[in-house]
Amino acid sequence: MIARDPGLQPERTRLAWSRTAFSLALFALLCFRGWCRDGNLFYGVTTLICSVAAAVILFNLHQRAGKQLISLSLCAAGIVLFLNALRHVMA
Repeated sequence: MIARDPGLQPERTRLAWSRTAFSLALFALLCFRGWCRDGNLFYGVTTLICSVAAAVILFNLHQRAGKQLISLSLCAAGIVLFLNALRHVMA
């Protein structure tokens, strides 16, 4: 039986968190573009939420603050964008 190398798991976890931070930063930039173009407050709030979540990951604060903060911010961003979509459908 081959023994597992325990040294690879932390590296894979770190890479996964960096990909998550990159995706959040990219999404925040797209929302920022929408906010600048339309002046839509929903995009501005989503930009702020996603930027804070990406900064928490990039500065490795998710270890202390807990992953619940990241989950809460992603849920909040989703709810804000859902409300924006409802506003467009109702108009």
